[in-house]
Amino acid sequence: MLAIDGKITNQKPCLLPNPKHTIMNSKYSWYSPLHMVRKLSGILALCAIGVLWTTTAQAQIALITASDGGFESGTSTLAANGWTGVNATSVTWFTGTAAGAATGTKAAFVGSSSTTYIGSTTAVIKHFYRDIAIPSGATQVYLNYKLKMPIIDNNYDYFYIYTNTTAQTPVSGTLPAGTVRATCPPVAPRFTARPVDHDRLGGTTVRLVFTYKTDGSSPYANPAVDDITLTYVAAPAGCTGTSQYPFSAISAPAPGAGAYTISSAQQLDGEYNQMTGAVAGHTFMSEATAAGTYITVRASTFNGALVSSGTTPLNWTATAGGTYYITYHTNSSCGTSPAYTITKITNTTVASGCTNTSAFGSFAAPAPGAGPYQIATNQYQSEYNTMTGAVAGHTFTSTGSIAGTYITVHAGTYNGTIVAAGTTPLNWTAAAGGSYYIHYNTNSSCGTASTGMTSTITNTTVGSGCTNTTAYGSFTAPAPGAGAYTISSAQYQSEYNTMTGAVAGHTFTSTGSIAGTYITVHAGTYNGTIVAAGTTPLNWTAAAGGSYYIHYNTNSSCGTASTGMTSTITNTTAAANNDLVCDATAVTCGSTTAGTT
Repeated sequence: MLAIDGKITNQKPCLLPNPKHTIMNSKYSWYSPLHMVRKLSGILALCAIGVLWTTTAQAQIALITASDGGFESGTSTLAANGWTGVNATSVTWFTGTAAGAATGTKAAFVGSSSTTYIGSTTAVIKHFYRDIAIPSGATQVYLNYKLKMPIIDNNYDYFYIYTNTTAQTPVSGTLPAGTVRATCPPVAPRFTARPVDHDRLGGTTVRLVFTYKTDGSSPYANPAVDDITLTYVAAPAGCTGTSQYPFSAISAPAPGAGAYTISSAQQLDGEYNQMTGAVAGHTFMSEATAAGTYITVRASTFNGALVSSGTTPLNWTATAGGTYYITYHTNSSCGTSPAYTITKITNTTVASGCTNTSAFGSFAAPAPGAGPYQIATNQYQSEYNTMTGAVAGHTFTSTGSIAGTYITVHAGTYNGTIVAAGTTPLNWTAAAGGSYYIHYNTNSSCGTASTGMTSTITNTTVGSGCTNTTAYGSFTAPAPGAGAYTISSAQYQSEYNTMTGAVAGHTFTSTGSIAGTYITVHAGTYNGTIVAAGTTPLNWTAAAGGSYYIHYNTNSSCGTASTGMTSTITNTTAAANNDLVCDATAVTCGSTTAGTT
């Protein structure tokens, strides 16, 4: 898709030839996204579309000016123009006049010096970047740039644009972490602009990274970029609520505590929440489950100073300590609706955390749906675990069995970047693949104790799962302690079962007797919300009471087979103790009954 004046079309820009080792002459022309639309009929060795977020004709405010993005500083360095270069040795990014310019006299380009514009004859990955603070409630954030590549090496040499956080610093020789916003040329090969949900980035600082990657084989691609601009539309004036719900104030959640549900399906548009105890500088994400809900945050009183506004999810910052009011409407015109919605808030601040020096326990990251993994039963609140093999984007819950245990997760090394910190249970996300280090302390002041406790971790990632359309087998959820229930001895890996009467909070283990069977559990309907997915045996939890649908496939690609197998399910919830008279086991006089108390 291509964004033209804020409207998305199906135009396919930058069509490049298929063969490797193609050299094309663009006459060193520069093209903007709109100019590119008019030039698609020609043979072009460039990719000039740079739309990250859609825009309209509303007044734009510059975050990267034409001056900084035009590289016109007299000293001809990246730093002088507000950018940071990574490992400026051999062939890398320079600024100057060697590559020409779209406007002015200078651009950023790949070369061996500030006066030599050439591609690299050895395999390299080089970056330049800058950090941009996007105001809370900012909408229609729009990146534009002009790029030329007089030499193209399809599928081997690339120009990328990434966005990530300030905690993710690009490293020479490796592709950055974060989200790819643009690729040129793609494997297809063609280049497609990617409109992105702009509201998710309001109230955050984004690291914008430009990357050059080459395999070092001829032909040697040599990108150059100029006229980079980034603009946004300021947040509208926001709305003001008319009544408070819940009636009592909530306390601001702590960093790392995960999403806090303010109202479970009882929040009405036009109402506001009162949140007390916010810490100055803490960042939050406010959410409503009704798509498009417009959220307004005000400080001190329900109609106080506007802090932020925008559609859900809204990222915002507590500029001062104290009380904040969060109001919900159907749109920015402050519309209302009689429909209820669920509202949540998450403290997205990364806590300062703790760093212990004693290691105890090493393990491989559990798979999604595998249930809680017990790391140790004698974990001290002065130690850390090492978890290897985490997959980027997977989510986890870490726990310590002693109430109030303070958990800190570091990435890469035991004292590396802090990913999350907070009291047990701590929900956190692996931002990148690799190793993570989980530290345990008595409190956020990093107190220690040598009392053994149980430490666990659960991979809470919900797999993409599968959805079959053929039903086979219907049954009532087994009770805790009933053992394995055989659903079918002729189950195909293309079918699903229907289980009714599940109790909220009960845990289950689903199995298929063929090794590697991929199981997906849906809630409510056969194609409803995915609760868990993974290979047999799959541990999962009924988040709510009702019906669940258990699908079987040969693999995570949703392959099918018609070989009969045995499917079972076990309710693994701990059975209640038999302490009540009404539940007591009857003993016949004169008989012997064995048991424990």
